[in-house]
Amino acid sequence: FESLRHLCRNRPAEPALVKVLDAECAQVRMRTAYALSECGDDSLAPTVARLLTDSDATVRQNAANMAANLS
Repeated sequence: FESLRHLCRNRPAEPALVKVLDAECAQVRMRTAYALSECGDDSLAPTVARLLTDSDATVRQNAANMAANLS
């Protein structure tokens, strides 16, 4: 996911990755949020808001990182 994170940096969010943020598995949501955390795509704002209330703390933390990088 580190490589994917670098590929996403300062680029629009890949729709296929955004869909994965709805996965049942918290670890999958967390890793996907991590990968998208540096894209800075403002269209992710509603998704980030939802993830900030996720039941998993690591997902919430990565959502906060995503929020910090929105332009």
